[in-house]
Amino acid sequence: MRYVALLRGINVAGQKSVKMEELRALLAGNGYAHTTTYIQSGNVAFDAPAMPVSERTLVAQIEQMLLSRFGFEVKVIVREQAYIRQIIDECPFQPEEIPDIKRLYVVLLSDVPDAGKLELLQSGLSEGEQYRLCERELYFTTTHYGNTKFTNAFIEKKLSLTATTRNWATMHKLMAL
Repeated sequence: MRYVALLRGINVAGQKSVKMEELRALLAGNGYAHTTTYIQSGNVAFDAPAMPVSERTLVAQIEQMLLSRFGFEVKVIVREQAYIRQIIDECPFQPEEIPDIKRLYVVLLSDVPDAGKLELLQSGLSEGEQYRLCERELYFTTTHYGNTKFTNAFIEKKLSLTATTRNWATMHKLMAL
C-alpha cells in the first residue's frame, strides 16, 4: 500500500535540516520502497514494507528513524495516498467561497479532534479567515498565510494534537506522487 508522510517543522529558518535525498535513503534503507519526495518541506510518498500496517505504526517507525538518524524529534503525519484524493474531493468549501484557490490550505491532524475543543480555534482566526473540519483535516482559508495566527503551533496547543499544513497545490502534488 502507498502512503504519504508529512514531516512537521523541518527545513524552516535553518532549523531541523533534513535533505530530501537523505530522507529517501533513510526510508529505503529501512524497507520502504519507491520513496519519492516533493519539495524541501518534508513530503514523502512510499510503499510500506509490510502489509497490513497502520498509520500509527508508520508514524512511530518514521519518527524513531528520524530521531536516530538526525538526532532531533520530528513530528510526522501519515495518510494512505488514496486518502489524499478523498481530502481533495471532499473539500467543504464551494468554489464561490474561495475566489483565489492559492488561499486554501489543509491542516492535517494526528487524530480526530475533541469536538469540545473546536471552539478554542475561533480565537486564532483573523478577519476573512475561516476553517471547516472534516474528520482529521481542517480546511482553512486566509488572505495571507504568512500573517495568520492560525498556525500549526496554535492549532496543536488548542487541540492537543499534532498538526501540519499544506497548501492546496501541494495536496494535489501529494496525490500524484
